[in-house]
Amino acid sequence: MSKEHKRLKKENEALKGEKKENETLRRNEALEKKEGKALKKKNKVLEKENDVLKRKHETLNQNILQMAAERTENLKKIEEHKTMEAKLNSIIKQMQLQGRGTRKGMTVAVENDDANEDGDLD
Repeated sequence: MSKEHKRLKKENEALKGEKKENETLRRNEALEKKEGKALKKKNKVLEKENDVLKRKHETLNQNILQMAAERTENLKKIEEHKTMEAKLNSIIKQMQLQGRGTRKGMTVAVENDDANEDGDLD
């Protein structure tokens, strides 16, 4: 084999090596591009899910605050009703002591209320 032939053979092998390298680089670039697109898609999906969860969280917090306000208002009304009930029972007892009778239906209701006050189940 002549020197020229050997030199050409080496150049040919070098070109084949470069060609393989270039092909590998192109494949890697294509794979990276594909993976990048997949990651972008996944990121968009996760961002949407995150936004949905944030909105749900905010809604839940608002609902909890509203329920707490309603509970406070209801407790206030209950206390007002208890105070009014106590006043009415006091008036009824005073009227009974003054000799003003109660109707038949009222007697049972007043006696039941007296029993409830002694063994209050609330």
